[in-house]
Amino acid sequence: MIDRRLNSAGRLADIFVTSKLTLLFMLACALFGVLAVTLTPREENPQIVVPGAEVRVLVPGASAEEVEELVIRPLEGIVKQIPGVDHTYATAVNSMGVLMVQFKVGEDKEKSLVKLYDRVLGQRDRLPTGAGDPLIRSVEVDDVPIVTVTLVAMAAIPLGLVGIFPGHWLMGQPFTATSMIGIIALAGVVVRNSLLIIDFVLDYLRQGMDLREAILEAGAVRLRPILLTALAIVLGSAVMLTDPVFGGLAISLIFGTLASTVLTLIVVPLLLYLLLRNKQQTEAAMEKGTS
Repeated sequence: MIDRRLNSAGRLADIFVTSKLTLLFMLACALFGVLAVTLTPREENPQIVVPGAEVRVLVPGASAEEVEELVIRPLEGIVKQIPGVDHTYATAVNSMGVLMVQFKVGEDKEKSLVKLYDRVLGQRDRLPTGAGDPLIRSVEVDDVPIVTVTLVAMAAIPLGLVGIFPGHWLMGQPFTATSMIGIIALAGVVVRNSLLIIDFVLDYLRQGMDLREAILEAGAVRLRPILLTALAIVLGSAVMLTDPVFGGLAISLIFGTLASTVLTLIVVPLLLYLLLRNKQQTEAAMEKGTS
């Protein structure tokens, strides 16, 4: 007779396997799950209030460093005195500073904006004399095109496949389980590169830049980091090419990165431009119809 020495997990599993109450326990769990779904309160369209605002100040002729020193820092000091402010983040460019203000979840939107107006305009003298009056506008959660951003970022994932399968053919290697792991790892890299471009485009749009200019500028600014990331992946994966187990992983990463990097720099900005342009045209048509 074999002496089975089970640990605590094994003994617990043995109890459930041999017990006649296991089926009853499973039915009770299912019943509790149905009751939880039925009794839990829910809304068809829940409203989450997250008040936010943008404060924009023009300083003609000032450099980005001067804007940060003379405009952004005084503004941050003014805004942080307001009760209910969760956090702020700012952008300083030549001749303009932009401060984004987010209030705590649940704060009243109208009262928050009134407090922001009163505090910023009441301490206008802390800004330089050559600066224009602060322009304050409300920012809604819906202002961020979440669906568009998600679709564009995820659309870059299949681009890596363009290089992976030809890469296996060129190297004379079969497609293995490690090759599939390489595809999964590559997906994270591709999405990250896409989000870098998308984030800069949205940031430039918030600064008032034209959509086409924002796309071109974001692509130019993020070109070097994206290429350096691709180079690091290729060189780091090259040491595994001759490995009999992880060779497929290396091929997927190397050829998938080369193909996806080139296509991401072309396809992602183009998709983002088309979708955001369509969104802007739709909003303009709706505003024209209501006016």
